[in-house]
Amino acid sequence: MHMESLKRQWRKLLAAAALALSLAMCAVAGQMGAVSVVSGELDGATAEARAAYIASLGWAVVPEEEQEQVTLPASFGDAYADYLAIQEECGFDLTAYAGQTVTRYSYTVTNYPTGESGIRLDLLVCQGQIVGGDVRSADLAGFMHSLAYPEV
Repeated sequence: MHMESLKRQWRKLLAAAALALSLAMCAVAGQMGAVSVVSGELDGATAEARAAYIASLGWAVVPEEEQEQVTLPASFGDAYADYLAIQEECGFDLTAYAGQTVTRYSYTVTNYPTGESGIRLDLLVCQGQIVGGDVRSADLAGFMHSLAYPEV
């Protein structure tokens, strides 16, 4: 049991490190052109609805999803500016969900344009609606950008 607890703590530490790195990498992604991906409310209540949305953006992912409850900050400070900019590139406004708990659904991308592996796509869902998301490299020296499919 002790080993399982250590594994769980290690996963949480890696997830926190990945989020921190992702936020730091947003500055690079923020230099990409603005693309609107959102048109009205987006159904994210079911796996099928989320899969359809992902496919509509041009992404192919492994169907199995990981999910985690995440509480958004009550107020988004300067540390979140780049991440909020990535969201805004696609028409999302996370500030409207400040302080709320959302579900983050994570998928493994199978068709990243450069052929790179280890790419994750995250969707943020609140009360059955997709309210945000990003595409990121799981590599420590990785990147993060909006859900818009990149042109290479």
